[in-house]
Amino acid sequence: MLFYVLIFLIFRNPPPGSVDASPMQHAPSRYLLPISLFSLNAASLNSEPPCNCNQQSVLDIIWSCALTLFLCTWVSIHPNVPDPNEEGWKPLWRQLKIMYWSILAPELVLTWAFRQYMGARMIFHQYKKPEHKWTIKHAHFLQMGGFHLQSKDYSGVLDPEKFHDFLEKHKILFPDITKEEI
Repeated sequence: MLFYVLIFLIFRNPPPGSVDASPMQHAPSRYLLPISLFSLNAASLNSEPPCNCNQQSVLDIIWSCALTLFLCTWVSIHPNVPDPNEEGWKPLWRQLKIMYWSILAPELVLTWAFRQYMGARMIFHQYKKPEHKWTIKHAHFLQMGGFHLQSKDYSGVLDPEKFHDFLEKHKILFPDITKEEI
C-alpha cells in the first residue's frame, strides 16, 4: 500500500512542459489529479460535471475503480479445492477472506503463492520417478487438496502428509492420472 502512495506522490504533478490531455480546458492540470477524498460531501459526489462534455463524476470513478478491483481480485484468486464435507458459506467466506488480504496486502498473497510453489517443487522431486510420470501440476494438485479418498478407513481430502503416509503403508496405490485429466 505504501508503494501506491509513493507512486501517487511521484506522479501527481506532470513534468514541466508536458501537454495537458484533459478535456477541461479551464482548469490547470495540477489541480485535476490530487483530489482530496476527505473534502468530498454528498453534494459534490452527485453534482453534475462543470461542462456539458462526456465526463464522469467522482462517484462514477470511485464506483468503477471499486468494481474493477473486486472483479479482478475475484478472478485472480484460486483457493484450495473445498472439502466435500464443507457446507454452506465456508468456501465463499474463505475466498472473500483471501480477496480481502490480496487487496489490503498483496505482498502477503505473493509470499503465500511463492511458498506454495516451493512446496509443490518439493513434492514433485519427492515423487519424481519414471514409473510415476508426475509433473509439477500434479504436485500443485496434491498440495491444494485435489485428491480425495473415500474408503472404510478414511474419507476426505488427502494432504501431502496423509498421501505420503498412505503410500508408505500401502493403503493406496500411486494415482495414475495424466496432466490433461487434472
